[in-house]
Amino acid sequence: MASLAPSREATRVVIVDDDKNVAWHLGQALTPEGYEVETYSSAEDALEPLLDRPPDVVLLDLNLPGLSGMDLLERLKPGAPHTQIIMLTGHGSFERAVEATKKGAFAFLAKPADPDQVKIEIRNALERRTLQAEVTTLKSQLAAKDAPPTLLGSSKSLQELSATVRKIAPFDVSVLILGESGTGKEVVARTLHHLSPRAGGPFVAVDCGALPDHLVESELFGYEKGAFTGALSAKPGRFQMAHKGTLFLDEVGNLPPAMQVKLLRVLQERSLTRLGGRAEERVDVRIVAATNATLEVAIRQGRFREDLYHRLNEFKVTIAPLRERRGDLPVLARHFAEQYAKEFGKRIESISEEALDVLRRYAFPGNVRELQNVVRHAVILCDRIVQLADLPEDVCAAAKQGGGTSPKSTAPGGVDRSDLGLDLRASLDGLEKQKIEEALGATGWHQEKAAKLLGVTAKTLSAKMRQHNLRKAKG
Repeated sequence: MASLAPSREATRVVIVDDDKNVAWHLGQALTPEGYEVETYSSAEDALEPLLDRPPDVVLLDLNLPGLSGMDLLERLKPGAPHTQIIMLTGHGSFERAVEATKKGAFAFLAKPADPDQVKIEIRNALERRTLQAEVTTLKSQLAAKDAPPTLLGSSKSLQELSATVRKIAPFDVSVLILGESGTGKEVVARTLHHLSPRAGGPFVAVDCGALPDHLVESELFGYEKGAFTGALSAKPGRFQMAHKGTLFLDEVGNLPPAMQVKLLRVLQERSLTRLGGRAEERVDVRIVAATNATLEVAIRQGRFREDLYHRLNEFKVTIAPLRERRGDLPVLARHFAEQYAKEFGKRIESISEEALDVLRRYAFPGNVRELQNVVRHAVILCDRIVQLADLPEDVCAAAKQGGGTSPKSTAPGGVDRSDLGLDLRASLDGLEKQKIEEALGATGWHQEKAAKLLGVTAKTLSAKMRQHNLRKAKG
């Protein structure tokens, strides 16, 4: 095999032709175009490398000695469906070339092929490949949207969670889901909806932490035409959109106090009034709320209404962080690898034990969402098998140093910290509030600048300010 102008980033074009002069001239014409060109003189030599690392385009001679170009086409297509194959045919091969296009070839060119025409066909083939990849991605997204949600894992805590969800899903009670960010609270909420009598109705999700204070009411309850500047027509709120279905209130602890009062009334009365309106509208929704904060602490600090908490907490489920259920990690990693392999049109056979071992030793502070991103990164880089080298460097480094494993919940001597009356989360909340106040003070309460100082997004800072009830003093 000869290789011309190898480049990891370049589009790969493979030429399979027993005429070395033809292959050489085509390679000389294509290399200046920025393509990575490889050549093989027989189908037997080309088959395994092409399946092992499918290229973008193959220029394939139809009349090869031994294993023919048609044979190679038939064996290559199932294993490399997104590879575009352009057949090169001699005189008298027109009928066989037409047969090749029926079997998946993109086009065919008569030999001797004009280099300029070859370049045009390659560009056309790459455009088709891009469209195919987009269609595959859309199909994958639609299938994922329509498919029932699945709680993946075999750990004891996950199995107990699944059993609890199955038991409470049929009953029309409000559910409060507790768990760290990224643990999969929305997956649990969707599972509750899917297993409930409301499964045929809508599932509407609202990220309460992402809504600015002045938009919360109009987003949740809707508004009438002329309710405020820019309200050119009436718009239903999330409650109306979720009628006869499930409304998922994510990070409900971030709702401002005034909205907590209005939300409580809607939950009690099962009716609402749109912003700028007068008429009462009946709403029939099941509420599933979620938070990564300790609402009991927020209640003690006056940031969350106790009566609303009890209204939302008719039933409570807790999702353990990923670091406490590492047995679920291989199942989740393989699931995500399969998901992204389909999305990107790649052939992924497995995840190496070496890579899995590093994933097991990493603490995953971002939980399942972080694992999903790590696997996505690895699938993009890997060739058939996810190897250690395909994982992000920071994950490997952290795992090598002990994974940043979370501290044990016991004090020296094996005493449970809760028995000592130490509220670690409250202490951390106080420190967090202090640092936010310092950053805001240093920037004259300029939120974007303060967010940069703190190393967070402006959206996150805004949510944290609401959580800690921080507002700039007037005057």
